[in-house]
Amino acid sequence: MSKPILIPCKECGKERPVYPDKHKYKTGLCWECSLKGRKQPRAEDSPQWRGGRKLCAGYISIYLNPDDPFFPMTNGWDNYVLEHRLVKAQHLGRCLTSNELVHHLDGIRDDNRIENLSIVNRKDHPNKTFMHLLQERVRELELELAFPDYPCTVKQGKIYGELKEIE
Repeated sequence: MSKPILIPCKECGKERPVYPDKHKYKTGLCWECSLKGRKQPRAEDSPQWRGGRKLCAGYISIYLNPDDPFFPMTNGWDNYVLEHRLVKAQHLGRCLTSNELVHHLDGIRDDNRIENLSIVNRKDHPNKTFMHLLQERVRELELELAFPDYPCTVKQGKIYGELKEIE
């Protein structure tokens, strides 16, 4: 492989390294200048478009058009809003403020049914989550007392355990 040679950009004059045997497109422009004037395809025009839904850290995000009444709730850089916030806002008929958090009652991040969502403020959210964990542990202890020979746990409101014969 040959060594790169430095060629100045035709537009800004900044020197850029070019490999003479590898460089197919000799536009004479550096990377930044070659991107000027190009508009990146967005939303439906993009080859990466997946229908306006994406999953990130267990949460579902929904793409909103700028003319949508809930567009002010988007994150500001790619027009996506978390689905659980959108569902709760549509139920209330208004946009949510940044201080209003939407809490999943069962702890499952992609369960966005309206009956599973509640609005809490930032101050109360850790307490609500802690209370939910305590309630789960209480249910688990109650099951242990009721069925001492039946080992089981409670996770997100569901009972898990092994079936075995009680003598």
